[in-house]
Amino acid sequence: MLRELTVTDAPTLFAIESLHNPFPWSLRQFHDSFAMGDFGWGLERANLLIGFILFSQVLDETTLLNLVIHPQWRRRGFARQLLIQGLRQLEQAGAVRCLLEVRVSNFNAIELYSLLGFEVDGKRRDYYPAANGREDALLMSRFLPFREEV
Repeated sequence: MLRELTVTDAPTLFAIESLHNPFPWSLRQFHDSFAMGDFGWGLERANLLIGFILFSQVLDETTLLNLVIHPQWRRRGFARQLLIQGLRQLEQAGAVRCLLEVRVSNFNAIELYSLLGFEVDGKRRDYYPAANGREDALLMSRFLPFREEV
């Protein structure tokens, strides 16, 4: 089941993010994100939140901030499902473009984004913290509307 996220989900989002990312968002970042008007959806199985997607929207342009699936539920198409549903919701909210940044080493995410029509726009050097210093980010975007045949 897909449901809209609220600030009360922040502790669970933080817990899932901490399992996924060696440099996770802090609980405060999740709270601040909701306070700034960011929004998203969570995916539940057996009444447990197993993944989430967060966006920020300014006028007709949206940025994908975070997309995480609990490690026990990965490789089952849930990230794809969340992203497709998110893009459809963004379109209904008037967005015409979605942007994102992704670690250059996150090959699975880059493949998913590419399969769903995102194209590389550039690179941001030393954007993410990494175990041995900093890591570059790929900048990607796609225009809406979203069509499944992409």
